[in-house]
Amino acid sequence: MIVNIPDAISNVKALSQDDVVLALAIQLYIDEEVSLAKAAEIAGMTRFSFQKLMSDKNIPLRYDVNDLERELETAQNFLSDSSK
Repeated sequence: MIVNIPDAISNVKALSQDDVVLALAIQLYIDEEVSLAKAAEIAGMTRFSFQKLMSDKNIPLRYDVNDLERELETAQNFLSDSSK
């Protein structure tokens, strides 16, 4: 996907293209348009790095039962694989 950044934004010296993409990823996550993993992908970060960044910015994470179940399944698979 190509995003055209308006000149008014791109002329702001303190903002790089990466800064704008990161801000977009954060806002999409806040607006519940994308998951944490997808927002991290958009930002070009790992999920854990993005999660830490959100925490550092005091942006609450959405975490529900489905997320917990997926993480438990991942942990169980990891433990199962490591015991072989």
